Amino acid sequence: MDGAQLLEQVRQQWPAITRILLTGQSDAGSTMAAINRGEIFRYISKPWNEDELLMAAREGLERQPC
Repeated sequence: MDGAQLLEQVRQQWPAITRILLTGQSDAGSTMAAINRGEIFRYISKPWNEDELLMAAREGLERQPC
């Protein structure tokens, strides 16, 4: 299973979960498939900026239903 398949299955089984893609993959096609099929909230590439990653996680948690 690749990342796009995983994100798509998570989206289908738990649609309310906020999905963030963290990748170092340079293949644009695979990255776009993961973004589109997983309907991700945020995309962050490696090496990541710690503040950006923390902000994405915080914003993702804020989007979660109570």
